[in-house]
Parts: sequence; C-alpha cells; structure tokens
Amino acid sequence: VRERFEHDEAWCGPCERAFVDETALAQHWRAKHEYYDRYPLPYCEECDRWFEHGNSAQQHEKTHRSRDKVCPMCEQRSYGSVADVALHIESGFCSACRGKSNARQVVYDFMQGHRETRAFLKPAICDWASDGSEEEVPEYPYRCDACQRDFKT
Repeated sequence: VRERFEHDEAWCGPCERAFVDETALAQHWRAKHEYYDRYPLPYCEECDRWFEHGNSAQQHEKTHRSRDKVCPMCEQRSYGSVADVALHIESGFCSACRGKSNARQVVYDFMQGHRETRAFLKPAICDWASDGSEEEVPEYPYRCDACQRDFKT
C-alpha cells in the first residue's frame, strides 16, 4: 500500500496513510499533528524519517554533521560544533582539565588571555591578581554586549 500511495498528493508520511484528497489530508493534519500549519512536517531525506516538531528535526540534523571540531585542551576531535566543545570543557569531562571548577578556571584564563575573546568578559577593576597568581573566576564573568546581561558560562 505504501508504494502505491506515498507519492500521491494526499499522503501523510508520518502516519503512512493515504487520503482521498488534499482536503481530507488537511483535516487529518489539524486533528492529528500539533504543527499542522507547518504542513508538511519536517522530513530527513538521509534517514527517510518524519518529525512532529521543527526543533526535533533541527536536533536530528546535528547527527549528520561532520564531527571535526577539536578541543583545544585535550585535542580530542569528535565535536560537531564549537558549542559542543565548550560543553565538553565546561562539564568537567575534558581529560586536560578535569573537574568543573578547574575547567571553569581554564576557560576563564583562556578567555582572558586572548584579545579576541576578552571582549566577552565582564569588565573588572583589574585583569590580574596583584601577586601575579591566577585571578579567581568571578561568579558571573561573562557579559553579552547586546543585552548587557551577565552569565556564568
């Protein structure tokens, strides 16, 4: 049955069901699928898979990305985005900077030590400890230039 109807105009892929016409299909969408206004539902051609929500499809797309981003601390190459690398480090699971508090210090020191990333830090009275030791990470060290809100990570 699927081969016969799935290429017809009135086919609901997620339900694998055929309808007599577009009107019947539209009624079905409104009744059965939460995001009927996004008709048709998001679909992954690589996996031949339908998704009920756009966010689910976006999250799924990440599984098809190349995982070529490298952690600058442990040099492990298995991350799909820079955000994934940051999560790896900040979670405390990076082998080069074990532990959340240590990882937090390493990230802060990295941000403070590079001109390109220093702009993301909240302005401080001084950028270094007077005795030459590492400065302790403030509770909310990062600031968004757009909204001026401060963030922990």
